[in-house]
Amino acid sequence: MNEDFSPSDYFLRVLHFWWVIALVMIAGGIAGVMVARAHRPVYESKAIINTILDYSNLEKLDDYESDQIYLAVGEIIGSAGVKDAVVQKALQEQLPFTQTQILDSLSLDRVDTRWALRVRLDDPQQAQQVNQLWADAAMQALDQMKIDAVTGYASQQYVHSLVTCLQQTVILESGSSECESRDFASIQQEINSIVTDPSSQIASGSLLVSHASFELTQTPSLPGKPVLFAQNLSGLAGVLLGLIAGLILLAIKPREVSQQKAA
Repeated sequence: MNEDFSPSDYFLRVLHFWWVIALVMIAGGIAGVMVARAHRPVYESKAIINTILDYSNLEKLDDYESDQIYLAVGEIIGSAGVKDAVVQKALQEQLPFTQTQILDSLSLDRVDTRWALRVRLDDPQQAQQVNQLWADAAMQALDQMKIDAVTGYASQQYVHSLVTCLQQTVILESGSSECESRDFASIQQEINSIVTDPSSQIASGSLLVSHASFELTQTPSLPGKPVLFAQNLSGLAGVLLGLIAGLILLAIKPREVSQQKAA
């Protein structure tokens, strides 16, 4: 552009040749879509795990408390332990993927009370197979989390009864019928053994988990066609680049073009 550039003239030129900008934008969008389609096809397998709360045994929960349960479920599904189990099982079954490829193919997102497990690979059957391994490992981990929560609650109640017995022995100096045959040292030793036992710990730090159940409501799907990965984003990028190119093109005055040709 020359030094006597006039914004008003440029604006009028843009209005007059709007169709040039539109054509360039359309061409850019088509080019972006074609670039996205040129990539190797990727297939996505999807599975759904739903969390059901037993409100008959729960007090009324606010949104924060219920969200904490659902988030705890998601943390288990996407935990390093579950993913490592998927990798080990996939390697045992001799799937043609490295550990990094398997981990990169896994993605997790939440929809209300459900978690969607997605696996994207370049083979539809292998994507379904890896997703099945993930769903199995996740369900096993969730069931174990609930067992740990129930065990932790029972252990907590038992420790509470031992502490009560210990208090009666020390303060009242006359234990109840349950405490008469037990001495101070044995009660204290039993409390310590329960507290330090990992199997007695409450999963996720909440007894609410013990009132939740988990169900694989959608088994891993077999993809019928590849996903158009980032096609919309590539198309949008092409349109924006086309807009910029069109504006730059109209900023060059005709006489400048002719002068450049003459030179």
